[in-house]
Amino acid sequence: MRGARPLLLMLLALSFVCFGNAVFASDIEEKEQALKEKFFAAEMAQPQILKIALVDCIAYALKNNSEIKVEKIEPLVSEQDVKIAESAFEPTFSAQASLSDNKEETPSILMGSHSRTGQLSTGVSGKLITGTQYSLDFLNTNYKDNSAILSVNPYYQMTSALTITQPIFKDFGISVNRAKITIANNNLDKSDQNLKKELIDTIGSVEEAYYLYVLYLEKYKTAEISLQRAKDLLAIVEKRYAKGMASSIDLLEAKTGVAEREDALLNMQQAAQNAADNLKYITGLIDDPQLWQAQIEPLDRPEPEKEEIDLVENLKQAFDYRPDYIAYKIDLKNQDIQILLKKNSLLPSIDLVGSLGINGLDEDYDQSLKADYKQWSAGVQVSVPWGMKEEKADYEKANLTKQQLLLGFERLQQAIILQVREAVRAVNISGEKIDTAKNRLDTQDARYKAIEKRFQQGLVSTHDMLEYQEDLSSAETNYIQSLIDYANSLVGLKQATGTTLVKNDITLEE
Repeated sequence: MRGARPLLLMLLALSFVCFGNAVFASDIEEKEQALKEKFFAAEMAQPQILKIALVDCIAYALKNNSEIKVEKIEPLVSEQDVKIAESAFEPTFSAQASLSDNKEETPSILMGSHSRTGQLSTGVSGKLITGTQYSLDFLNTNYKDNSAILSVNPYYQMTSALTITQPIFKDFGISVNRAKITIANNNLDKSDQNLKKELIDTIGSVEEAYYLYVLYLEKYKTAEISLQRAKDLLAIVEKRYAKGMASSIDLLEAKTGVAEREDALLNMQQAAQNAADNLKYITGLIDDPQLWQAQIEPLDRPEPEKEEIDLVENLKQAFDYRPDYIAYKIDLKNQDIQILLKKNSLLPSIDLVGSLGINGLDEDYDQSLKADYKQWSAGVQVSVPWGMKEEKADYEKANLTKQQLLLGFERLQQAIILQVREAVRAVNISGEKIDTAKNRLDTQDARYKAIEKRFQQGLVSTHDMLEYQEDLSSAETNYIQSLIDYANSLVGLKQATGTTLVKNDITLEE
């Protein structure tokens, strides 16, 4: 049988592993089946147009983003850590009951040979926020034997005692004893900051993806207009060629121009569709079978209205709102608490101990509870580790860690200043580029209209006309790009200053 036991255990373990693998495989099959059904539903769904604003995309992303869902759990975990830390000061109730019976030979007829003892003990113990330890104990005893020398037989005895132990050096003080609670609360605040950072990153990604899609849609429209210009030019050249007023080279150049612009239009169409899929992915719309195949029609367009950007004010906002900056300060606070604890551990352990109790004994239980006899004690407990190498090393290590954190904190401050300066500069420069791009567009438009009249008069070649069309399309695209760049620079500034949630009027739920 002994030899069969290891084999039996092995078979049981193998069965559990197989069962676990079966469950895991079942979960995978369920997910794969759900995915197939989702794709099937998406294929069967009727094509539709989804008109959506930027604020709607942000709402979808905040609801569906998996990274945000993960970060939302972290504060809940931190809340449990706070409760665990607070539980150190919850009182503990204890109770124990016993009954014993003893028979033995005795050398004297006066001594009992048979005794029976019943005991019930209860108590409450705990720790106060000052480090004071307390215990309140009650012991009830019922004793009976066949001895002839006991004056009270049977008898009831009741003993109660309150014992207080108060540290006066090591483990003394509210700050030391609340250290774990404070750290847990700080970590709860830090988890909120981490969640805010994830929200800011997600919103920034949504805004950039939304504007990128708008950019490619506008570029697609520009490519359509450019293609139409080339087709109109080809129609004119074909008529001239039929009348012998244009050469075969002019006709080939006009056809080449149309072909090139058709290819550019297809490229823009592909880029716009890819940008739409990226937006659906970031917002979580890809998980909705009804919307996965929908054609997105953005309702918001970047406006050329420029904002006044103040560097100093944005730096102040960054140090007030940046989640990573606030989280780092929380780490510094926690390290200060660790240093306090390590320093406290270097102190000698000297505790004042006091006890006060009462005793009662009677053949009647109710009379024993009167407890006419009192007892008390007072003393000092001293414990000093020899050498304390470990404690001193821990204290020095905590201080070195604080120095590392301070250096990292200074580095973070420098990085924030640099990022805000670059973000402000990007907004200001991209704002100026809107003006230059608009001037270029107006100039190219006027130039093209003038060249178009000369072309109709036969004073401009087909080749030059195609170049003028390309210049105008480039100016139109450049102006659209300048608007998107300015919108994205504002997105980057909000991320650099940590004001994304504030400016989008988003608050965390309590």
